[in-house]
Amino acid sequence: MSIDDRTRKLEGFSSLPITRFCYLKNLVIEKDFQPGRFTCDVELLLAEDTLPESPRLRLKFIKAADIRIGDLNALFALFMSIRDVADRQLEDITYRVVEEEHSSISLYCRDFEYEVLE
Repeated sequence: MSIDDRTRKLEGFSSLPITRFCYLKNLVIEKDFQPGRFTCDVELLLAEDTLPESPRLRLKFIKAADIRIGDLNALFALFMSIRDVADRQLEDITYRVVEEEHSSISLYCRDFEYEVLE
């Protein structure tokens, strides 16, 4: 992925009203085992509020590494940030993802996807 593609993806994510989607509804970690190695994908579903029909933001982090999850028991708002770290030349790592307010989730990943579900 070129730097222009990464920049466009980050700009698209940054243009979302990210503070609108701040309540964690789902957290899924999926491991894919291959001979001699495995990969992890992490998917978050963030909701606008606690009502079942509220709009949601789906974030999927592909080939996640160094996944750290803190306390998720409280009902507090999560504010996710994604930064390009490709210049660090870490193997299979392009982005750093951090929940900024409470450090409840952090990871590195190869790629990410996002989708607003109204």
